[in-house]
Amino acid sequence: MLRSVEQVGTKTNKAKAELENARKQQDTFKRIEETELLNITSNDEAFQLALSETAQARFNHQQSIDWVYDADSYQETLKQDQFFNLDFEQDKNPLWQRIARSKAFSDQVYKTESAVSNRAVELIAWLKADSKELAQFPINIFTLALEKISRILAGAVRPGTLSGETPDKQQTEAGTLGFYLRNLEVNQALSRLDQLSKEVGYSATTESFADIDQIDGVIIRAYRMLKQEFEKQLQRAESVVEGLTLVERDLVDAPADYSHRYPDGLTKLTQLQKKVKFIVSLFDDVQDDADQLKDKINSEMQLGQFRLLNEQVSPLLESIKKNN
Repeated sequence: MLRSVEQVGTKTNKAKAELENARKQQDTFKRIEETELLNITSNDEAFQLALSETAQARFNHQQSIDWVYDADSYQETLKQDQFFNLDFEQDKNPLWQRIARSKAFSDQVYKTESAVSNRAVELIAWLKADSKELAQFPINIFTLALEKISRILAGAVRPGTLSGETPDKQQTEAGTLGFYLRNLEVNQALSRLDQLSKEVGYSATTESFADIDQIDGVIIRAYRMLKQEFEKQLQRAESVVEGLTLVERDLVDAPADYSHRYPDGLTKLTQLQKKVKFIVSLFDDVQDDADQLKDKINSEMQLGQFRLLNEQVSPLLESIKKNN
């Protein structure tokens, strides 16, 4: 997240110059007040000129000091959580103010990264537990998306702590959270953080989490939608299987001349058995289709974009819906 050494050095040199100017101004007003004024009567015009000069020197001295550091104001600025006009390059603003606001921003970024990453881990565990009864449900596409969030944040906020394409892209591609943090483009960085925070239901403003059923991120919303439809189709398939079971049970006690009296009965039964087998096989295909979708949208998810996940998980069940 830090700026380059060269840029930081520029600000340090500017601060040193201001402090040197403050020292010179101090030498000036001390010389005037401790020496020259003592040798001039108050009625002398030179006395008034000396007072004016020492007042100006004291003012310049305070200006230079205030540009570098103001302890009380620095502590107050650290408490701010509004960073919309933070610009580290604006030398018209005191250095201490920009440092304090940058530190406050940095603290919030680190705090958000930790909270969101930990919440992502909790949500992965919850998703697995919530869908454990659905053996063929493609839960991994959703857990992978949540894992991407943690890896994006690690790559952007703590470069080098994780290896892999997802964290690496935060340091190599423009428009990523890591890119905006490196360039201290605060508004864009906050927007990216807000997007990732929303996925897990975290509010940086209140430092709190929404209940799971109140999370409105793309990942959890897509999960709820697909799980609801999956359970609906599974229930319908189970009803068909149950119906087939009843038919087969009834045929056990069928009259000996059943096939002669109802020549199409066995044919329809065979067709029903094939249909049930086909429907069951469609559920087996959902995971394979989800793996293909995962590979298709992986590049976007690596950048924290989950729009395609929301748009394309529903078609995973189209074949089942058509044949169920």
